[in-house]
Amino acid sequence: VTAYSTQKGGWSEELTGVFNVPVINDVLAFRVAASYKDKSGWIDQPATGAKDINNQELSNIRIAGLWQASDKFSVKATAIQHRNEGGGPNFANFGSVADSNYRTAVDPTLSPGFTDDYDLYNLTASYEFNATVLTSNSSYIDLDKARVGDSQFAIIPAFSSTQETEILIFSIEESAQVFTQELRLNSEHNGPLTWTLGLFYSDMKRQQRSPEGGALRIGPVGPPLAAFPLPSENRASESIAYFADISYAITDRLTIGIGTRYFDDQ
Repeated sequence: VTAYSTQKGGWSEELTGVFNVPVINDVLAFRVAASYKDKSGWIDQPATGAKDINNQELSNIRIAGLWQASDKFSVKATAIQHRNEGGGPNFANFGSVADSNYRTAVDPTLSPGFTDDYDLYNLTASYEFNATVLTSNSSYIDLDKARVGDSQFAIIPAFSSTQETEILIFSIEESAQVFTQELRLNSEHNGPLTWTLGLFYSDMKRQQRSPEGGALRIGPVGPPLAAFPLPSENRASESIAYFADISYAITDRLTIGIGTRYFDDQ
């Protein structure tokens, strides 16, 4: 348990805990690790009257398990849930640095914020033969992000020494799903000759959109100079790779090896 205070902000609290759960001795066990953070901001937004807008609330839970089915076969599983939500950015751009004030030029009343969430799952299984080990590693992640008030804000002397110039993207929403799978066969002995054979597969999908588009403004008052839409992005990638390598230890200090990899991505 941690608590602390931030100058020009408020109190923050953090909780972290770890719990080990042995189910069957030397066969099956789980481990749970969790953390929670409620962090106070210190930046104000005078146009909206909001205080400490760069606050943040974050939670992270990880559950891991190991099943040692036999001396030769084991399975590890992991699941992570990550949630992160906060207010404005961690920088002041208006008034003195000591005041720690934030403002946008296009829309001074826009309240900034973000979310950054993901769920991640992994399953690793390995089987040990007489002189080799076969390993399977599978992972999947589901990601969701959102950001309000993505601002590029500056004073450009070529226009004016006092007028702000800003490009503001009102909101950005992003999501992604990624699945990966690897199969790997390794030599497992103490001799001078070692080798690896493997297969790797990945399937990725990503989406991004800005529903309200963006706007450009030069000067502290008046409507935006121009508003513009932003196209949505939809990307996908499916890839596969085959790899192999072999090495030989001539002496305790000298090893020679050769490897190859074929990779295809669409």
